[in-house]
Amino acid sequence: MLIVGNDLKTLIISVSAKVHKALIVCLLFISGLLCYYSAKSISSIFRWEKLVSHTSIHGFEDVREQYTRLYTQLENNPYFMFNYGIELVLAKEYEQSIPILHRVCRYFIDTDILCYLGDAYKGMSQYENAETTYRLASNMVPIKFYPLYCLANLYNETGNVDNAINVANIIINKKEKVRSYTTYKIKTEMKQMVDSLSFISNKSP
Repeated sequence: MLIVGNDLKTLIISVSAKVHKALIVCLLFISGLLCYYSAKSISSIFRWEKLVSHTSIHGFEDVREQYTRLYTQLENNPYFMFNYGIELVLAKEYEQSIPILHRVCRYFIDTDILCYLGDAYKGMSQYENAETTYRLASNMVPIKFYPLYCLANLYNETGNVDNAINVANIIINKKEKVRSYTTYKIKTEMKQMVDSLSFISNKSP
């Protein structure tokens, strides 16, 4: 009995030691993977920051392929996707930008994202989607002028004169929470639009 007990105790100690070693190996392996992917992610973010600096000076065209490669590594980073989606809209790559901006909306949503998404829809001649998106942006933050400005221009560009004039007048009569040169320019442009469209409308038989 004593011999069996000693053998069993030795076996338990041996198994425990093997389990302990296996746990250490697993932890080291997991730690190594985490370090690798963390370093890879940090490297990708540094490369993205360089692309942003380059784009602000030289434009998007030179770094388009690099953005595409980074997308596979930072596709779960909403801020990268937001930046990439905007650059695609500005480069008139509307079809490619729309799914990327939609992915951003899963993480966060604001009027800027919606206005760029509306621009992409307009660029694709999907005018109903553009209208819906601009209106959603305006309803989200009613004090903002820019979504309504986008909507008025959409109506003007698609020949919807009555709606263009109506939205332009809303902008002209809208009170400013904070006076700025941007809102002054928007209101001035809307006044010119109303004058121009009213003149054309009055001339029509």
